[in-house]
Amino acid sequence: MQSTSSFSQQELENNFGSKMVAEARGRQWTVKPLEQDEQKMVAEVTRAHGAKASFRVEIHINRDRGGARHIGSICSCKAVWKCEHAVAVLLSQMEAGSHERQQTGPSEEVAFW
Repeated sequence: MQSTSSFSQQELENNFGSKMVAEARGRQWTVKPLEQDEQKMVAEVTRAHGAKASFRVEIHINRDRGGARHIGSICSCKAVWKCEHAVAVLLSQMEAGSHERQQTGPSEEVAFW
């Protein structure tokens, strides 16, 4: 699977719509990764406050012949596909990737100077 931390806001909006991305971003989620390989990512998503129902989300990332990435998702919620729970998983991965890049600091070469 392509690194989800490298997704842009625009790619999420292209795949899920700007309204869905904004709604997911406006809520607090608990995302528990369950499985990840080159073909898919599976996670359990629960809202951090309020309703305590959790949903199982499976995300597939593919490229078309032109190289554009497309995100497919299946969720156990009533929306079933392309829902805010899938966006929450991707946002969580993006934020984790951003945090890891910040934590690693400069390379050894830069630190040496």
